[in-house]
Amino acid sequence: MNLLLTELLSKCCIEYLIVDENLKILEKSFGVSRFAGLPDAIKLYQDVRILFPELEGLEDIFNTIKEGRKNSFELKGISRSQSTDSPLYIDINVIKNIQEDSISNQLMILVKDSTERMVLEQSLFQGTNEANLLLRNLKASKQYIDQILSSMADALLVTTLSGKLELEEQPFALPNCIKETLSLFAPKVKEKGLKLTFIDKPEVPTMILGDITRLRQVLINLLSNALKFTETGGIEVSVITRKNRDIHSPAATNTDEIQFTIEDTGIGIARDRLDRLFQAFSQADSSIARQYGGTGLGLAICKQLCELMGGKIWVESEPGIGSKFYFTITAPVILEGVVSQEGKIRNVADDAEIDASKPQLRILLAEDNLVNQKIALKQLQSIGYKADVANNGKEVLEIIKKNPYDLIFMDCQMPILDGIETTKEIRLWEDNLFASHRRPIVIAMTANAMKEDKKMCLDAGMDDFLSKPVFKEQLAATLEHWSQFIFKIQSEKLTEQAVSVIEADLLELPIDWEYLHQLSENNAEFELELLQIFIEDTQSHLAITKAAIAANDFPKLAREAHHLKGASANIGARKMHLAADKLEKLAHHQERRGTNILVSELEEFLNCIQDFLRRSQ
Repeated sequence: MNLLLTELLSKCCIEYLIVDENLKILEKSFGVSRFAGLPDAIKLYQDVRILFPELEGLEDIFNTIKEGRKNSFELKGISRSQSTDSPLYIDINVIKNIQEDSISNQLMILVKDSTERMVLEQSLFQGTNEANLLLRNLKASKQYIDQILSSMADALLVTTLSGKLELEEQPFALPNCIKETLSLFAPKVKEKGLKLTFIDKPEVPTMILGDITRLRQVLINLLSNALKFTETGGIEVSVITRKNRDIHSPAATNTDEIQFTIEDTGIGIARDRLDRLFQAFSQADSSIARQYGGTGLGLAICKQLCELMGGKIWVESEPGIGSKFYFTITAPVILEGVVSQEGKIRNVADDAEIDASKPQLRILLAEDNLVNQKIALKQLQSIGYKADVANNGKEVLEIIKKNPYDLIFMDCQMPILDGIETTKEIRLWEDNLFASHRRPIVIAMTANAMKEDKKMCLDAGMDDFLSKPVFKEQLAATLEHWSQFIFKIQSEKLTEQAVSVIEADLLELPIDWEYLHQLSENNAEFELELLQIFIEDTQSHLAITKAAIAANDFPKLAREAHHLKGASANIGARKMHLAADKLEKLAHHQERRGTNILVSELEEFLNCIQDFLRRSQ
């Protein structure tokens, strides 16, 4: 082929084939073989269609080009290369041979690797689909949420006034809570041409204990009002804290007063009307309800919630200038670097990383609402967990008989069999009915957040309770708490199994258990895993050892014996260590006599450990 053309194609990362009218390969570039299976797959005078099934029908293409009806054809394909696990996407162009001395009955097939472009396009397509799905879910949820907010506000006011509302106390990241709440208003703020600002002071605590849902309710209510009554300018949210911390205190937390300010440049409120704002069904002006809507319940609810959270709410405002709403809460602050009740330093921001480094929980999500399913699965994924889905209680009971689960998130209101009745049924089962041979933890996920609802769930046998909407911080904290409980139970069970087997077989097993317990810090699961790795490693090295003896390869025999000696000493297999030491010495003296006997001893010791592991499972 023309050298200049070859160089030009090479610089463009294009490989080529030249075929005759019978579609036999006459010429090929050096690198084209990698697109057709094995490196030496392409040979001259082969039918090109055998190697590239995408070229079926090439004879019709040949005639079309030969008759001048078309100059080129573009095809796409996927390489079936055996040298890589991933497919190679290729672009194929069929043209008339463009060399100066070419014959009219020859075709040139140009092949280019388009894998990188295809992967990027697929990632973009997937990302776009996910974004569109979330957008559809949000739009589908918005109307439903708008409809229930008013009735929720009425019910909440009644329950707070009668003292029935019980606050949750869960760890959560305060800055994240505020930023995520502000993000809900970003589209509307942009639509109105306003500016939304958050001022985060350095002294504001990162982690606090409290009811994130109720705090969000206050923020959402005040931000909704600010956005509703502001047509120009913007809204500013700021947070300050009044510290009350004793660094010498033995307690893991200290209580701070945290003050929030929501300032807007809206229509403002007359001073003589400020006192009435926090009364139920009261607004600054009756005309406001006609123009902007609302019942006047929101601020009364905020007042009750702030008082429940150990704080208060007040306002400063000037008509035509804007308003400043202040509210405070008191909350225990989780100090940086302080160990939590579970014995670990908690940092919700790192939950996904923490979860990735520990055994994964097997989670089942019982939820009939498709939107709620998508949101819950996305939240779980974002903090490092996966979950299977059941659409009703009947499916839950069928699934947990077949598949082992550690934890179930249970919606209370589902068709066929609801979450309450499903949990009662689970409570009646014996452990051997579960695929995991033990009852999974059941956590309620329900929009009913009243005290009596929580009591009903716990009375049915549920282990914990989360009120919807469930936010990522709550989910992460709940999973962190229950994962430690679950893994502790699993570890204790393994320890009991291992100890019972150890006590029965202690005399016959060639292991120094005192040494191994000290090495593992009495972690039975670690010991069993270590012994399994030792078996797999030793088996391969014993095979090499026997081959070295058969070949009288004493240097290799010495190396293998030395490896076996070190590995057995590391796990406390004293007898194996001594046998391997003798074998190494024989190898150094190039003495074959006695080597096979020592190898047999090593295999016998290894079989004892294997039998022990088999019985301990």
